[in-house]
Amino acid sequence: MPESVVWPHKPMFFRMYVIAPLQRLWACFSARKSMCLQGRARWLRTVWLALLVALSVGFASLLASCSHAEGASLISRLDEIDAFIASGNIHDALALLDKVAGQAVNPYTRIGVYKRYVLLGESAKAEQVLRKAKKKYPANAEITALYVHFLLRHDRIPQALSISRPLAGGSYGSLYAEALLRCVLESPDALDAAFSAKKIRLAPKNKRAAVPASSIEELFYDERFIPVYKDAWNGSHNPLWLKNAALILLRSGRYEEAASLAPPSVENANDALFWALVMFDGGHYAEELTLLHELDFSALEPIVALRIQAIIADCCVLLGEDDQAHDIRLKMMQIAEQFKDTIREYAFNQYAYADVDSVVLEVLPLVYINSARYARRVQDDRQEYNLLFELVELFPHYIPGLAAYKNFALKTMNRPPEDPLFAALRSAGLKTAEMERLDALPYVAVHDARERIDWALRTDKNPQLIVLRESLTDAVDTALDKEKRGRVWKLLEENEIGSNMYPPDIMAYALERLIAYGSAQEASELFARYLNARYSSAETPFAISEEPDKSQLWECEYAAYFAVLAGRYEEGYRLYDFVSHSADTKKLHSTAVINALVNRAVIDTSWGDDIVALAGLNQAEARTADPVRKAEILYRMAKISYAQNDTRSAIRSLQYALKLNADHHKARLLLKKIRGNSDLI
Repeated sequence: MPESVVWPHKPMFFRMYVIAPLQRLWACFSARKSMCLQGRARWLRTVWLALLVALSVGFASLLASCSHAEGASLISRLDEIDAFIASGNIHDALALLDKVAGQAVNPYTRIGVYKRYVLLGESAKAEQVLRKAKKKYPANAEITALYVHFLLRHDRIPQALSISRPLAGGSYGSLYAEALLRCVLESPDALDAAFSAKKIRLAPKNKRAAVPASSIEELFYDERFIPVYKDAWNGSHNPLWLKNAALILLRSGRYEEAASLAPPSVENANDALFWALVMFDGGHYAEELTLLHELDFSALEPIVALRIQAIIADCCVLLGEDDQAHDIRLKMMQIAEQFKDTIREYAFNQYAYADVDSVVLEVLPLVYINSARYARRVQDDRQEYNLLFELVELFPHYIPGLAAYKNFALKTMNRPPEDPLFAALRSAGLKTAEMERLDALPYVAVHDARERIDWALRTDKNPQLIVLRESLTDAVDTALDKEKRGRVWKLLEENEIGSNMYPPDIMAYALERLIAYGSAQEASELFARYLNARYSSAETPFAISEEPDKSQLWECEYAAYFAVLAGRYEEGYRLYDFVSHSADTKKLHSTAVINALVNRAVIDTSWGDDIVALAGLNQAEARTADPVRKAEILYRMAKISYAQNDTRSAIRSLQYALKLNADHHKARLLLKKIRGNSDLI
């Protein structure tokens, strides 16, 4: 190395054994006056390189050991500071902390220093540590989170909001949520600025304009708050934050998105009920059952337990788990047992249920009617009768219950007469096991059902009750169709509420009866006058196909029927399609929807589109609970499958149809025909 280089002062050992040999080596390398020197130089260069490697390793080890020693030294000093704090020696703790604060060389030791300054009440010094750490490590989430937390605790909200924006959506997003919510709460006019990158300046509290509480509340329904509420929930696990986000989506009809916000578990009844309703409306039936599976209903209030279990039962029905739904309803009836005595006291005065919770009055009748329908589907007449009888005794004004009771009376009236052999045995005073079974079947007299309907009509002139009474009279009337048509027109005359205007229930019943009596043209003309009076524009019964969303579903159904009857198949198909799609969006399972799906399938079949027709019938079959109606739909599905040479599917559908309705002769004949023409068994 050149002699002109001035070396810094070093210890004597270092100068003698490191610097001096290096200087001599450099002199040898720079001379190079002979081949000998050149050879020697090559040897010396090798030695030089080896020495450099050794020195590098030695220096690295030295630096590492020094760094470790410094880290160990800082940790020991921090422990010493903690000991001072624990003993109450604040002066020495602060003096030592000031001395070692500059030795913090990584984020974690800086955080340690910051926490001790906070513990000692030195906010200014604590912030200084955080500010330097934030500048040194701008992407470190822990440093940023601590700084935001510090600023929030000191009410420096605009600065906290500005720094916290990168935390949104992450592990520390709740700090960003708190900063933004507090900013908007203290200055509602800064809402847009809070969601932007602009700097916010809050006016002093004594100079802020007063804002009505209702206006402030409305601000927080802004959809931009949805991720903010989710961040707040992630940090606090307070279920109210997710509810806030869900309510914003529910207000705009986004039920599925609201249901997707449901937490993985619920801990109390209110949360369970809220999310049960949200997930049901969102169509997340399976997820709802999973969420509520481990809920302890015995620990809930009876009213809340009834409401939640009612929703669970409906989910089971929609998922095809009818047996499970029935078991849940039986448990609900056990819970409701404590309310029955009170209900019986007011059973014949619908305005005196003051001591009965409205939820019981709303839910319990549905439990009975759905359980009775299940019993009917599994052909358990005894259970169906018991349920229906108790239903009409507890709730004598409940129209679906009266209708089901009427149908049971008609079913018992229409039972086939006793076999002559059984009659002979009975006259001889003998009974077989089959006779005893038949005798044990419950019986409801038609006049009993009529009297119950009449009693309800005395206090409530509901059009549905009027139709129920008229349909019962028609079912037992043996008069000719001509006379029955006259009674329909008389019914319309007695219930006219305006020129060609009638209650919808009575109008729909009149159309159905006129069609059944072979007067479809009269029904079409009546319906056209009704639509013209109702909408002031419908010149024909199928004119509403242009704007079906402005009409009721039953009106669309009849308009479609009359359109097809008049050969206007495209209008009819469009209306049927509208009704069937309305069923999907509104989750309807009404008769109108099932009729629309079946009739649309008929049109599809006539157009040669069997695949679409079969899909529609599948939807109708899934929505149908009545076994006789389901059997008819399965029969139609079998006909299409057989036409497509899908013999296995056809046989399967027919077997199921006959299981549901053994008297479906067309299904039996088609099954016999298929088996006769097929090798399949």
